[in-house]
Amino acid sequence: MTLLPFAASPTQAAPDDVCAALTAPVHLRTDPGTGSQLLTTDRAAADAAQLRDDSVAFLASTNARARLERVYHLRSANGRDAYSADRAEVAAWRELGYRQLDDGFFASPSAADCLLPVYELVRESDRQQALAITEGQRDEYLADGYAPRGVAFYAGVDRQFSLAIIPDSQQEVLDDHGLWNQRATWLAEQEGALDLRYITHVGDVVNWDTDDHIQYERTKAGVATLDATGIPWSFSIGNHDTMATTVGGSARPGESAHTNQRITKTFNRYYGVQHAKNLQGTWEADKIDNSYSTFAAGGVDWLVLNMELWPREGAIQWAKGIVASHPDHNVIVVNHSFLEGNGSVKQSNGGYGDTSPQHVLDELISEFDNIAFVFSGHTGYTVQRALTGVHGNTIHAINTTLHARNDSPTRIVQIDTAGKTFSSEVSGVASGCTYERSLFTGLLELQP
Repeated sequence: MTLLPFAASPTQAAPDDVCAALTAPVHLRTDPGTGSQLLTTDRAAADAAQLRDDSVAFLASTNARARLERVYHLRSANGRDAYSADRAEVAAWRELGYRQLDDGFFASPSAADCLLPVYELVRESDRQQALAITEGQRDEYLADGYAPRGVAFYAGVDRQFSLAIIPDSQQEVLDDHGLWNQRATWLAEQEGALDLRYITHVGDVVNWDTDDHIQYERTKAGVATLDATGIPWSFSIGNHDTMATTVGGSARPGESAHTNQRITKTFNRYYGVQHAKNLQGTWEADKIDNSYSTFAAGGVDWLVLNMELWPREGAIQWAKGIVASHPDHNVIVVNHSFLEGNGSVKQSNGGYGDTSPQHVLDELISEFDNIAFVFSGHTGYTVQRALTGVHGNTIHAINTTLHARNDSPTRIVQIDTAGKTFSSEVSGVASGCTYERSLFTGLLELQP
């Protein structure tokens, strides 16, 4: 049986009451082996499936309403899922051996300014279906051999979400008071309230390594907590996370700091590729030092680029290729050292790096109009600077360092893709305070 080509009927724009009815988050879970997608408004059922957590795909309704159509959920004998609001296509799926399930949701067959089209694609080799909203999602499926079949239905989208940026936490792990893990628990608890879509760290997670890796061990429970949330996360590497530093935090005597800063075996053991759920690629095999991950939020595509400290030229050229090949993604660069405490771009390589932040700005960051943010730490307190790229675009560089010993400060970046704005502030999880001079706002130039 051949599936019918399908596209939603071109009707008049949906009225406001339809837009207001689509408020239920539809959680997306994906089987990385087969590509099968589970879409459900039941968060508990989504988590129980133990599939890759791809967050909230779009907004729908759990109730039948005028001008909404039911999106049917079908499943094959081998557990693959398909969705359709078109009765003829539902019949075609059933002829292929799929059975109709009792769940599902309701969406609009018609376009509206407040809605986004949900596109259907089918992989020709095995008839595996995929639904996608953003350009980046569609491009990835097309590259994987899926064929487009048009708009399946129209759904709502939550245009507001947040990111969490963890500053230098090296002082938090010097003893067993649990501040690092307390932050992780707080982020897990605040996932829904903040609509938290990504977590990253600017580097210097620990202060130095020892044979028993005790400082890394003190973060282990928190890492497990972050893993359990399903929120994608990735950490950048600071100088204290490498073998460049010895006990006490200074350079290892008689050894090359330039060579040792690229020895990151322990960091990768505790925070490596096995934890990066949305990881798309690395410069060096099985090393998180230079890596990128993607996610969709606010109806647009995002790419998080974590780079090594004072990076090698090869890493910069690799990063340029990644950004150039993702023109529809809004890029977030996370690098331990970029801004100085006074807001200027650091000019040196720290004395033992390969290139300077100014070089990274000139060769990479300023060259692309889709780089939205640069987050860094390493020095100073907290500062923001708006940089201008060669295309006239604005790049928001934000330094958050703090080096708190008795608190677990966390920067929350709230993004509104409808208004194309962001606001950001640092809160102390342990202290409950808001850090002075940490409130930053700005306008975003989003892709596409």
